[in-house]
This record gives sequence, C-alpha cells and structure tokens, in this order.
Amino acid sequence: MNFKWMRIGLPILVLVALGLVLAKGLQYDPRTLPSVKIGKPAPAFTIPLLGKENATFSSADMRGQVWVLNVFASWCTACVAEHPSLLKLMQEHQVNLVGLAYKDAPVDTQQWLQQHGNPYKQVALDVDGNVGIDFGVYGVPETYVIDAEGVIRYRQVGPITADFYEVHVAPVLAEKKPPEQSSAFGANAALNQGNQAASVSNINPAAAMLSQDVIDARIKKLADELRCLVCQNQTIADSTAALAQDLKRQITEQIRAGKTDEQIKDYMLERYGEFVLYDPPFNAKNALLWSLPFVLMLVGFVVAWRTYQANKKANEGKGGGNLPRAVNSKRLKELESKYQNSGER
Repeated sequence: MNFKWMRIGLPILVLVALGLVLAKGLQYDPRTLPSVKIGKPAPAFTIPLLGKENATFSSADMRGQVWVLNVFASWCTACVAEHPSLLKLMQEHQVNLVGLAYKDAPVDTQQWLQQHGNPYKQVALDVDGNVGIDFGVYGVPETYVIDAEGVIRYRQVGPITADFYEVHVAPVLAEKKPPEQSSAFGANAALNQGNQAASVSNINPAAAMLSQDVIDARIKKLADELRCLVCQNQTIADSTAALAQDLKRQITEQIRAGKTDEQIKDYMLERYGEFVLYDPPFNAKNALLWSLPFVLMLVGFVVAWRTYQANKKANEGKGGGNLPRAVNSKRLKELESKYQNSGER
C-alpha cells in the first residue's frame, strides 16, 4: 500500500515541485540581475558637476545623509517615461535626489533637463561610464537608495514605481542617523580612489614593457571569459553593446596598470557578481541549479524501476497465465491429449 502511494504520489509531488520552481522563475525579469552591491558601501567617487565650471560632486559630501542616486541619460527612452515620477518624488518628499548623467555629453544632458524638467538637487557627469561600472550599472535608468552610513540599501532597475518612496526610501529615513563621520564613507573612498588611480592613471613599468601582442592576447582571453550583461548570451568579446566596449576598455586599463587576470576578474565579480562569468564555477550557490536535472532523472529512473518490479511481482502471483512459455505449451498439449482421449472413448 505504501509503495502504491509512492508510485502514484511521488511523480505528482515531483511535477508539483517543478511547477512551483518554474512559476517562481516566471516572476523574474531575465534582464534584471541581482545586485551584489546591496548591503555594501556605495562606491566613492568625485566627478564634475553639470553647469558649474571646475565644480565637482563627491559622494563623501553626502556623509550622514540618506540620498538617492538616479542613473539617467538623454539618449535613454525609459528615462523619459520615468521622469514624471522623479519630478513628483521631489515635489512631494524633497528627497536628496542626485542625478548621474551616464555616458552623456554635458550639453545633451543640459538640453534634456531643460526640456523635461530638472528634479535633481545636483547632477554629476559620468561621461566615461566608470562610476556606473563601479556601481554595477548595465543599463539606464537605475536608482540606488544609499543610507547615512554610505551603504546601498536598495537598487531599482528600470523606472521607479509609484510606491518607491513609501517602500524603499521612507523606512531608511526613519532609521536613527549615525554620527557625522562615517567609517563606511571614509574606508570606501580610499579604496575606490586607489582602484581608480590604478585602473586609469597609473601605468605599471613592468606592464608598459609588455608587447601589444601579449596585451591583445590577454584582452581576448578575458573578454572570452566574461559575459555581456546587456546581451547575456554573448561574451563581451562577441558583443557590440556599449557596456561590453566599456568593460573591454577597463580590462585594457587594468592590464596596463599591472593587474593580473585574476585581479581583473575579481574586479568584475565585485561589481556584477558571478553572472559576469560566462562559464560560472560549480559551487554551493549554483549546486541546486546544476544538479536538479540529474536529481529528477534519478527519481524518474527509481520510480520506473520500482513500478516495473512491482508489476512483474504482481503478474507472477497470478499463476499459470504468467508461467514460462515452455511450461504453458506443455500444459496445453496435455489438455489437448486429454480431450482427444476422452473423445475417442
């Protein structure tokens, strides 16, 4: 009886479990990648301000404040759709909203804001996209809620929703404010300034002696191992997306700064997580994903084998109808002979 339940119930349970997993997967947008930055200090940066000659914006200036960083661009169609929500956010709540003009010409940013309205208290110019890469941006718009300690608390991919303030900003504002001097800001500022100096301005003497062929070979090797976060099914070597070109530029700069291949991959992992690896390693995080098909196959084989054995045993218990063919044939001849003998009499 127990096996009968197992034979019928186990496949049903497996199908139900598989259905729940697939249903859960349908709730996620495959273009939206989880941020590895949530719960970690926001990257520190200092870049020019829009409309103010020789003026800069520094994330350290926001020390002790809850603020929202919105990544946008004049060439971004979705940003036009999002913009009324940002204007409403500022009109109703007056949050510390900072715009990050991502890979945009300052004149285009200025004209776009004049046309659509300017909800930002300040607009920082990320012309080369390096700050965006540090945040793990792979498309615009994106929005980050950063607490007074400089920690990223939330990341919105795509336009913000109507409940953005109530759900993601207000709870952070309601928390007790930390002291003015925040260790997260200070430590992270030093780390990011070091990274920027190493990856952009410094040329390592040993790396400077590398031939262009060696550099090109390393770039190609790394580009073949890293995924384009925009295309997702292509390496950055094969992709023509703007982000892929930016990441190849980062690879080149870091090779010239003397970074090893492993250090460069670690740099990408810190910003985009394991998904940036085109062939991610087998580990505890993805063990279920890798092993689930084999587990289902094993369960199916066990159920099929046990079903076969149970049917075979049941048939054997029915008697002569399932005796070996030779035995059945002999009994049939005996019955025919007996019938013929009785007829002769």
